[in-house]
Amino acid sequence: MKRLLLIISVLLSINVINAQEKKDTLDYSSISTVQRAEWDEIEYMWELSHYNPFLKKHKLKTSCAHCNSINFEVLFSVDENGKAKANLISEKVCGKKFNEKQKVELLQLLEKIAFPKVFHDGTFKFRIVRALKC
Repeated sequence: MKRLLLIISVLLSINVINAQEKKDTLDYSSISTVQRAEWDEIEYMWELSHYNPFLKKHKLKTSCAHCNSINFEVLFSVDENGKAKANLISEKVCGKKFNEKQKVELLQLLEKIAFPKVFHDGTFKFRIVRALKC
């Protein structure tokens, strides 16, 4: 019995090491509870300091009359120092896409995020949503 538990432990350890070596892309549902709490705080602070002013500057508002959703999915490649490179995977802005100027500015704002140590040297996919239930 002890031998079986030892074999299972070794196999599980190898799977964890292999996943870390491959640097799998993790999304919100597959990150740890600690990472989830950190991301929630990061997203909240980024929205207040960068995203809300960005939306206001570009006159993008959600309303039930004509624009009930602005959302996008971002792939962050975070280096060992917490500096991230951001890439937009998908976007919907009132049924359209960001124009080129908006896209460039948004990516610059996303790359201002300094990720804490729990995200260093990893790849993460997050969705940022501003939507109304009309």
